[in-house]
Amino acid sequence: MPSETETLKKTLSSSYLHDKWIDTYIDDSKVLYDLVFDDLKKIVWEQESNKALDAGCGNGVNSLRLLNRDFNVTACDFSESALAHCKVFLEKHLKENNCQLFREDLLSLSFRDNEFDVVVCWGVLMHIYEIERALGELCRVTKKGGYVIICEVSLTAFDSLVIKVLKNIFKRSERGLKSKFGIDYWSETPAGKIIVRKTNIKILVDFMSVNGFDLVKKIPGQFSQFYTKFTSKLFRNTILKFNLFWFKHLKFTSPSVEQVLVFKKNDRNIHRV
Repeated sequence: MPSETETLKKTLSSSYLHDKWIDTYIDDSKVLYDLVFDDLKKIVWEQESNKALDAGCGNGVNSLRLLNRDFNVTACDFSESALAHCKVFLEKHLKENNCQLFREDLLSLSFRDNEFDVVVCWGVLMHIYEIERALGELCRVTKKGGYVIICEVSLTAFDSLVIKVLKNIFKRSERGLKSKFGIDYWSETPAGKIIVRKTNIKILVDFMSVNGFDLVKKIPGQFSQFYTKFTSKLFRNTILKFNLFWFKHLKFTSPSVEQVLVFKKNDRNIHRV
């Protein structure tokens, strides 16, 4: 019987999910994410080398955003098919592709301690069962004074609360399993079983604090992902426009389905996980 981690690795090795994520979440929110990365650069652009790791790079959309903002980028993913797509994607959009690509397991990265000024892990941890091991590796490879940027779906977001209310109204049971970092939802896909975690942001922040990282900024990503539930262009576009309005003018993080957390590695002794 394969372990949860082995099952997930098999599923995430397929190109199916990476392609679906691009089509469902990334393309429609391109303008919003570009603005988010503009803000992120203002926060973390302090190091001379600006050496960045895109941990769990998928098809490379965020690697491209980092490269376009003058970071020296290393991208890694467990999936060989994702890395192949990433290489093609970057070569298509760049005159000169200086991004280094590596096949890496986030549970056991081969990079040296304190190697990167910035580590970006965007929508990846929610699909990892052994999240503490992955977080420990992200912490390990980040320089003192460097940054870890994590984007995760929040357990207390507006979307999550609405779904919970609707399930209560229609008397549908909650299928998620409580875990240390939130609620884990397992589902079947054409590529195999996958986990999607709604994260308890406070627990995540506390964990990073114990491991030597201070939270310096919270930024909203998408306010809602309900646009993925509609086929109507009118409904989809309305929600997407509101997401952009929320980021530009309101910027409240707590109700947003996506929370982008910026942590800075401090000089205090850290607890190794």
